[in-house]
Amino acid sequence: MEMLCSLLNVCPYEISEDTCLKSPGLLQVYRGTDGRTYVGDAASVLPQCFPLTHPHGRSGVEVVRRLRASAVKAHRTPLSSHTTVVLRKRARGGGERAEAEAKAAEEAKRRELFHCTLQVVRDRTRVFAGWLESAHTHARVGEVRWSEWMHRSGLSVWMLGIVRSRLSVPSLRLCALIEMIARVAKRDLDFLLRRTCGRLQAPSPLQLDHVCRTVTAEYLQRMFTDKTFRTVHLKQRIAEKFDPAALAESEYFATCDLLEGVPLFLVLDRLESMSTVKVSYHDR
Repeated sequence: MEMLCSLLNVCPYEISEDTCLKSPGLLQVYRGTDGRTYVGDAASVLPQCFPLTHPHGRSGVEVVRRLRASAVKAHRTPLSSHTTVVLRKRARGGGERAEAEAKAAEEAKRRELFHCTLQVVRDRTRVFAGWLESAHTHARVGEVRWSEWMHRSGLSVWMLGIVRSRLSVPSLRLCALIEMIARVAKRDLDFLLRRTCGRLQAPSPLQLDHVCRTVTAEYLQRMFTDKTFRTVHLKQRIAEKFDPAALAESEYFATCDLLEGVPLFLVLDRLESMSTVKVSYHDR
């Protein structure tokens, strides 16, 4: 595990004042009934993204989001994969000097995360957008493999909004918008289905199928016909999930219908490829 810390360029994990795990994060490891060992939760292995403030006044990068491994490895110093709660606890009862040292250590960790996040958001997104415009200027919607290409460049898909803000080719901006709309729809449907199905008591497979069909149809109907959804809700969801910079300033106008001019069948095709939602061509 100590070797893994070195390979990932991550600091060892401090769990108390006297204990430091030679591990890149607090991993949950379980011994299964089959005698094998399983890692149950590795979500906290990579460092958090530092929240950056954007012109629209909202946080553009959520704290719970993690940096990609390639970005962490490329950073000049090892990064911390956990919060600074341990440092604050260590300072309690230690006097003013201990509190000052803990505060300085916390600030140093935050500064490193800030520089790494800023480097990813500012530099890597610009490089990726430039490569995309030079190598795939005439790419169609289905030909742009956002997840694969962005991950290869050290970017997470939620940075797609920042990438779109750096694109100038209309066709690529449209591809990015369709991808974001489809991902927002998938997230919304997942939430609605979990909430609705969770209220059912011992539902039969037939009931579940009916509920899934009804919820999906109602959501898609709202997306295609509800003007408020298209001019307000959809923009808010894109800004929250991706970044406020994902949309141009003119696209935030109340009179701007975000789906106007967007081929809806392309949105449905992308939604189908990411989920179990299936829409017949007769319905389209």
